[in-house]
Amino acid sequence: MEKEDHVSGSQDWSTFVGMVGKEEFSVVVEDRATGKEEILYYPNPKMVAFHESDAPYTLSHGGRNSGKSTALRWDAHMRNLRIDGHRALLLRRTFPQLRGSHFDRAEVEAKKLGAKPFNRTHHFIEYHNASKLQFGHCESDAAILDYLSQEWDWIGFDELTTFTFDQFIRIAGSARTTRTSGRKAYVRAATNPIGTGASWVKRYFIDKSITFDENEKYDPKEWVDIQANLADNPHADRQEYERRLLMLPSEALRRAYKDGEWLVEGQFFSEFKETKEGNTWHCISQLPTYNGVPLLKLGHLEITRALDWGYSEAEPGVCLWVAHLPDGTAIVIKEWVFTRKIPEEAARIIKEKSEGMRIRYTVCDPRCFHEEIGESIADTFAKNGVGMIAADNDRENGWVRVHSWLVGEYADGVMVRPRLRFLNPTELGAGYMGAPYTIRTLPSLQVDPKKPSDISQGEGVEDHAADALRYWAMSRPAPSRVKIGDPFANLPPELRRLIRGTSERDDILGEESVR
Repeated sequence: MEKEDHVSGSQDWSTFVGMVGKEEFSVVVEDRATGKEEILYYPNPKMVAFHESDAPYTLSHGGRNSGKSTALRWDAHMRNLRIDGHRALLLRRTFPQLRGSHFDRAEVEAKKLGAKPFNRTHHFIEYHNASKLQFGHCESDAAILDYLSQEWDWIGFDELTTFTFDQFIRIAGSARTTRTSGRKAYVRAATNPIGTGASWVKRYFIDKSITFDENEKYDPKEWVDIQANLADNPHADRQEYERRLLMLPSEALRRAYKDGEWLVEGQFFSEFKETKEGNTWHCISQLPTYNGVPLLKLGHLEITRALDWGYSEAEPGVCLWVAHLPDGTAIVIKEWVFTRKIPEEAARIIKEKSEGMRIRYTVCDPRCFHEEIGESIADTFAKNGVGMIAADNDRENGWVRVHSWLVGEYADGVMVRPRLRFLNPTELGAGYMGAPYTIRTLPSLQVDPKKPSDISQGEGVEDHAADALRYWAMSRPAPSRVKIGDPFANLPPELRRLIRGTSERDDILGEESVR
């Protein structure tokens, strides 16, 4: 057994961080009384990759029982052992989670690492070299403010998907160091791919799909993800764990916990899928054509707009443009997300973005019609060329309508296409078509546990595009349920045309390309 870096000592134990066999970042202790050595930490290759990462933000993610939380805690231990005066903060979302995951292990590890006894009153470990590992939680604003008032060389989030983005980004901002030795501060995290925060974690670390408007300082190279699953942990009893997985209530949960597939827990719009079985589903990359003519070039195409008014960065406004095809399909072809625009300016821009379109009507947040002193927002819009009608603001019925548009069309008991789709072009064309904000935020919305028929409200919830979609859905009849296929296929062509009164069904706008 090869050892290097004798980094700690106490009356009872000597500690080494270095090499054990071929694995780096191992921790070995020696009992001074007996001379017996013990390997406290022996990382697998995925754990080694986690420790070696030099990125400001690194996430270890995947299925359960893959050693993610252990690697996170030992990353803090090893940095504290090697760097005098190093300050580390390890967080769980709630105190019971923190106590159950780390306290008992920390108490044993502190003793064998030559640190002072684990402080169960204030929840920290103090090492021989004045380094400190503080354990914390985010159950109260007071706790969060305490973390924000200090500087930390290292901050770790255990089960990151249980944190809101606001909690993460505020606390992560305290990862900074005043050291002059060139050392950097790091943010580290571990998580299963399931939870209320799964959407934002996946977008930042996995998809790396953050736009400049969302975060102008975001650099995807600084956000590293390392996937670790059950198969990567040689110390796990795989057969026993897989047996327990069979007791979970759904195949989706089993895949999330075993294979690390991402699942947004409590997803309100569970019907929404960008793709299904390898095919485009709710999201299409280009607009349909009719006899080779682009959809928007057809002068008779009906388009409606839906507006959720907003002003601040926390509560932006969203305008959606929805195209209505004769076969009953609707496509959200365009969106505009705006902040700090007065009504006159917003109306002018919406009018400009609608140039060349046949707008049937614009439905909006009914609050726009409130008049206290002077004219309402709706009046100002009308004076600037954008007339609006007040939406039906019934949330429960409105969400049912949206669900009904997302569910799709059935043929012979099989869902063959959704009735509502969203344009998500691979390249931005003229007029900046597409609805990326709507596509991103719809899957992130959660069921309200106190009222399952509604969306969970709270700080950081991005329901603005969903509200605009709800206003639109309440302004329309329920989606038509046209039977897919030609019920008159066996009739002579002359009789078929007479009965239908139209050209052949395959010539109906959007029939082939939307399907």
